[in-house]
Amino acid sequence: MIDDTELLRRYALEGDEAAFAELVERYAGLVYGAALRQLDGAAHRAEDVTQSVFADLARKARTLTGRGDLTGWLYTSAHFAAAKLKRSEQRRQAREQGAQLMHEIEADAAGEKGAWDQVRPVLDEVLLALPERDREALLLRFFHGRRLAEVGRALQVSEDAARMRVERALEKLRTGLARRGVTSTAAALGLTLGAHASTAAPVGLAASVASGVIAAGAGVTAVGPLLAAIQFMNATKIAVGGAAAMAALTIGTAVYQVREARAAEAALAGLRQGEEAQRMALRDGERRWKDAEQAIAARQRELDAVRAKQAVDRSRAMPAGAEAQKREADAFMAQHPALRQALKNELQAEAAAQFAGFFKERRLTPAQIERFTDLITRGIVGRRAGDLRGNVPFSTAGNSEEANRELIAMIGPEGFERAQVYEAATAGIQYTSKVAAHLADTETPLSAGQGEQLRELLLNNSTRKDTKTRIDWGAVMAQAPTFLSPTQLGLLQAFRAGDELEEGYRALRLRAQDGKRRN
Repeated sequence: MIDDTELLRRYALEGDEAAFAELVERYAGLVYGAALRQLDGAAHRAEDVTQSVFADLARKARTLTGRGDLTGWLYTSAHFAAAKLKRSEQRRQAREQGAQLMHEIEADAAGEKGAWDQVRPVLDEVLLALPERDREALLLRFFHGRRLAEVGRALQVSEDAARMRVERALEKLRTGLARRGVTSTAAALGLTLGAHASTAAPVGLAASVASGVIAAGAGVTAVGPLLAAIQFMNATKIAVGGAAAMAALTIGTAVYQVREARAAEAALAGLRQGEEAQRMALRDGERRWKDAEQAIAARQRELDAVRAKQAVDRSRAMPAGAEAQKREADAFMAQHPALRQALKNELQAEAAAQFAGFFKERRLTPAQIERFTDLITRGIVGRRAGDLRGNVPFSTAGNSEEANRELIAMIGPEGFERAQVYEAATAGIQYTSKVAAHLADTETPLSAGQGEQLRELLLNNSTRKDTKTRIDWGAVMAQAPTFLSPTQLGLLQAFRAGDELEEGYRALRLRAQDGKRRN
């Protein structure tokens, strides 16, 4: 199956109408379902929103070609388009639905709605409050009806990772619904979403939308008149019904305003709770980061003293070959057991931090965790101290056969394989978190969604060589403008310059050290 990016590129750059029609066919149900829920089941209005969203997609096709999967963008666009249409029709709704609103309030008070009727009014509000990665996982799984393997491919993770992400996102959704008075278990909520969330578009809607957008203008830039026409039609309908609305306003306005006020109050309370939780999480993260920096600085001072002593010794008589260097480091560390223990503690702390998620996933006991960190760092204390470059990482790949056999005996072959996968997946996390934290400490701090997007962007464009993470800054800066402000982009560019300067300085220093060894 051709992915979304390729289809959108064909339409944006080549004017391939069949490619655009395929995108509409693929996502019409998702957009229509989101609009239908927000518009209280008004099918013809949901069709108008669907037409508007895909017209907007056509207009913005060139800027969205690098986005990848379009599920999240289309869902958010449907939400905003439906909200805009709903606001523009408030007066007409007061006239036509005054009696119906009274009936719904009485039905709500009687508490006779089923599970879906309870979830539906607040579902999209809670979905939009979730982090983007969690919302996209739920949209792909339940609203777009994809299998877990397809969800994994769309999110660029394994099927097991996709399953865990969906389960975590479903639990967050359940918690958000509970705050709004809708209680359920995660399993029951999953069944409810699976049965009702995926909405099929009316027969012929996809073809009608695609042909309407394409007919409005052969190029991408010709969609603006179509949106203007839709807005003009809506305004005309409101104007024609204005006289008749005055009579119905007397009946419906008071009821409508009370209900809207309550909904706004609940939404505001939810937003405030979410903001407070984000602030607390940020403060906690900053505290942990500072504690970690202080601990690392203390270890670094101890190691600097060791390496300075080694540098003096090498300047007097430099041994030839890596084995001689290792023997010298081992002899020095044997004479200074306190420093050897400090270096060992540092390595084990690094291993414990890197594999913390793996320990939790495998439910290792404290004794097993201690044994694991001892085995993964065994044999490199002397080498780490003896290498001025610091290029001696710990890893299962660089471990001795004996240590790896003990690891397999403790956690099993499957657990050992999982440790290797986890090790590769988490190699650049600390570095990318540092970049995101650099932008978070400014007058224009990142939102939670921006921080998550920046972290994923950096991880997807990073490589690990020895102990150094290298970023493909060209690819990062090409995609960052889609979600960062100009001020934030300037700060990211400044960080990039510092990173490249540090890399250049490091290369010069290593060449100088190599020259001293050869001489």
